[in-house]
Amino acid sequence: MTATGTRSQTAKDRLLALMKSLGQEHLLAFWDRLTSEEREQLGKQIEAIDPAVLRELREQRRKASASGVDEGSRWAELSAKAQPPRAMRLDGGGVSFSKEDARRRGAELLRGGKVAMILVAGGLGTRLGFDQPKGMYPIGPLSGRSLFQVFFEQLKSASRHYGERIPLYLMTSPATDETTRQFLRENSNFGLPADDVRIFCQSTMWALDDRGEQILMESPSSLFLGPDGHGGMLAALAKSGGLKQAQSAGIEHFFYGQIDNPLTQICDERLLGSHICAGSEMTTQVIRKRHPLERVGNVVSIDGRTHVIEYSDLPDEFARQTNPDGSLKLWAGNLAIHVMAVEFLARCAKRSDALPFHAAHKKVPHIDASGRKVEPALPNAYRFERFIFDLLPLARQALVVEADPAEAFAPVKNSNFDRFDTPRTAKAAMIALHTRWLNEAGATVASGVPVEINPLWAGSPDEVRGRVQAGTVIDQPTYFSPTGAQTVEVPPEDPIPSELPAREPVVREPPPREPPPREPIVREPPREPLVAPPPREPPRRESPPHESRELPAREINATFVIPRDHELALDAWVEPTIAKAESPKVESPKVESPQPIPPPIAPQPAFVASAPRPVASGPGLLHAVIMAGGSGTRFWPASRNDRPKQLLDLAGGRTMIQATMDRLGLLVPVERTWVMTSRNLVGPIAEQLPEVDLGNIVGEPCKRDTAPAIGLSALLIARDDPEATLVVLPSDHLIQPVSAFQAAIRQAVAIVQERPEALVTFGIKPTYAAETFGYIERAQPTGRPMGGGGRQLDYTSPAFDVLRFREKPARSVAEQYVAAGTYYWNSGIFVWKAKTILAALDAYEPQMLAHLKTIADAVGQPDYTSVLDREFSAIHAKSIDFAVMEYYYPVVVIQAPFTWDDVGSWQAMARAKGADADGNTAIGKHLGIRTARSIIRTSSDHLVVTLGLSNTIVVHTPDATLVADKSQEEAIREVVKALADKGWSEYL
Repeated sequence: MTATGTRSQTAKDRLLALMKSLGQEHLLAFWDRLTSEEREQLGKQIEAIDPAVLRELREQRRKASASGVDEGSRWAELSAKAQPPRAMRLDGGGVSFSKEDARRRGAELLRGGKVAMILVAGGLGTRLGFDQPKGMYPIGPLSGRSLFQVFFEQLKSASRHYGERIPLYLMTSPATDETTRQFLRENSNFGLPADDVRIFCQSTMWALDDRGEQILMESPSSLFLGPDGHGGMLAALAKSGGLKQAQSAGIEHFFYGQIDNPLTQICDERLLGSHICAGSEMTTQVIRKRHPLERVGNVVSIDGRTHVIEYSDLPDEFARQTNPDGSLKLWAGNLAIHVMAVEFLARCAKRSDALPFHAAHKKVPHIDASGRKVEPALPNAYRFERFIFDLLPLARQALVVEADPAEAFAPVKNSNFDRFDTPRTAKAAMIALHTRWLNEAGATVASGVPVEINPLWAGSPDEVRGRVQAGTVIDQPTYFSPTGAQTVEVPPEDPIPSELPAREPVVREPPPREPPPREPIVREPPREPLVAPPPREPPRRESPPHESRELPAREINATFVIPRDHELALDAWVEPTIAKAESPKVESPKVESPQPIPPPIAPQPAFVASAPRPVASGPGLLHAVIMAGGSGTRFWPASRNDRPKQLLDLAGGRTMIQATMDRLGLLVPVERTWVMTSRNLVGPIAEQLPEVDLGNIVGEPCKRDTAPAIGLSALLIARDDPEATLVVLPSDHLIQPVSAFQAAIRQAVAIVQERPEALVTFGIKPTYAAETFGYIERAQPTGRPMGGGGRQLDYTSPAFDVLRFREKPARSVAEQYVAAGTYYWNSGIFVWKAKTILAALDAYEPQMLAHLKTIADAVGQPDYTSVLDREFSAIHAKSIDFAVMEYYYPVVVIQAPFTWDDVGSWQAMARAKGADADGNTAIGKHLGIRTARSIIRTSSDHLVVTLGLSNTIVVHTPDATLVADKSQEEAIREVVKALADKGWSEYL
């Protein structure tokens, strides 16, 4: 054996012994076939594995698997304790010092040479369609300057302004390090002294398989490695010697930013000064979130410590919490801009647990045991990253400082095919900011004319005032470069926006010259009419046997409900009243009786396992999707887990879902009607809707709100009818008259025929200031589509483009909406092309859509049920409003020509049935004495007697009776929770 072979065998034996101790000997399975260079590379990667970290992460995955507690549950627990953070607000409030004090202290810090900058630039521009380091991306609206140049020139400008060098510590990644160094060398660091630019490279992190046990290999000679997250900055800075070097140079504080935000206010003196005035060890800059689910991290306080909860980890119910004035409770959105004391970082760098690893279930390409390449279609491994904001709770004192987003936040994260956080929106933000600076200095920038200011010409509004002459008119695209103003020719096809699109996700006005969200949204006419064939009678059926079940006979089957102060009245009327009710000579009270409450129906396995069947043939037809997955807890005790409100007859006659089906009878044939529900309700719904094919009733394995259900139904229908138009409607609405409803649906279909890219919804004209409904604000009327031969269609109702959606408001705000006359209640009924809603989900919820596509692809396969369980459970719950409607453009709202009631509580029954002279609404056998404004529901064979009640709800069922004050109706949900807490599942 040669000396080289001996050394190789020695290295293999040493590495194999190490890997056996960690259970990772498979990493050396291909050693003998590798070249010496490949062996050296693999050996270095293996030696870089920290055994303690590997054991810790494997143990975490084992515990998570054994306990069944997922990351979502942990974040939900933390989110429940989250409070707004200690913060300096934009107006200077929230702290004991003033903005002026902060600016003065910050300027002193910079002039004293106590500040350095950390710039994180390890990412590639892959999502932008740019295969170089993101810092090399050309972002200057007129100059084409790269992100690196924008940051470097800002830093040079700040150094010049304060008369002191500000060193730069630039973090790269293995994927960007060499290219970045070469790019900066070729451009001479854009004027920064070489001694002031210190480049260091972050580490990489391996991935564990689905079981959380084995490290995956990318090739026979390499582990699968990815960056260890922006939190890897701390270890990389310390390992490179940068931390000690900064301390030796007298640097006391680091200003931290990320390369993808060209509006970052480099070394902002107000932020730095606030950090000093508050005695903070770590300060973070935030914006006020403009929407509950805006895709920024949430800066919060938990048990007195500052934390960041990512938007994807914060459950919607907590994200939507509001203060009494209607403002968001958790308002602070993370900008990834921080100020950190060097001493604090040095202390944290000594702690191995300072920054925990976050696990993410991802699709990771790898090789199998035979060396064959595997490209997984589903998440197959756990990747791990550290986040720098996890240092916040370790700080002895932390501070949050609010910034104006127009001045500090324009991230470049998505391609120009998206609506927000794109190169186009970042350029627009830069133009808007520089336009404002020039106008405030006394110049006039003509409308729609783009301008760009290089910070070496003027780095602040004050410097602009000293450079521009008042009265100057700028009517051509102008770049203010270090050498002066230059007129720039902008090609017509250049996607430079003339103004900044509204960043608030709910605003509907499109950015200038921005195309519809995705290519599949096209304006081609359907190949066949979308409205169903001629009218037919809605199907009817006999009630199943269990719906006419009789209760056991009793001598007296009655319930008395009276206030305590009416107790003495019992002797005066009980016996005469009963005698009168039993006497054949006296006519019994008139009773409106609902269908008797059926017994629970056990889930039927045959129903659960059924896969959706193909849709009826023929392109471009109208299909119906009935959403029937709600629980209706506020209708307890009539509603139960296996008998929610949509399966109840709440107003006498048909059940809610049967009435919904009847409403569609003249529009959509049953073979093109789908029901999306929960798995345990497939059987009961099939019993109530026997005319619907069993394969068209899709049972979801768990609750994930409306967006996944709508997406899955669209995928299933589009398989056989790619041009399908869908009407999506809940199963728990009361709507009259049916003819007006059907006319409105036909109108929506006509709009979609003319504007296939539009999503159409229906707005209910508010009759009072409701606090429990969402609102839609309308814009201008939408253009009327042209019919055959150029004839305008005659609309049934006014239709408008949607300006924005509004959350459930406080009463005072709701009153303003009603008074304005331009707001509607959000009905939750939609009409759209299947391909349009799928394109919107692809744009805004790509991960959700990927899971849904996997389910749709498994239809007809033996493992369909297991795929449905796995993929659907992996989706984050989200409503279609929050997933799509509040972001999408264009949305059209039709003013509903029908009466509508979202049956959300027992009081809806009173609105549907009306009331007697005393204001009482009763279904079943009821006798009321001195009873007013009450709601009573019982059966035809059980008498409920009320004496001296007002504003009361009484609901009797065979095994439970509810008596509640009407004002406490919302708290019925608490009753259901209390029953569950007591373990009384037989009543749920």
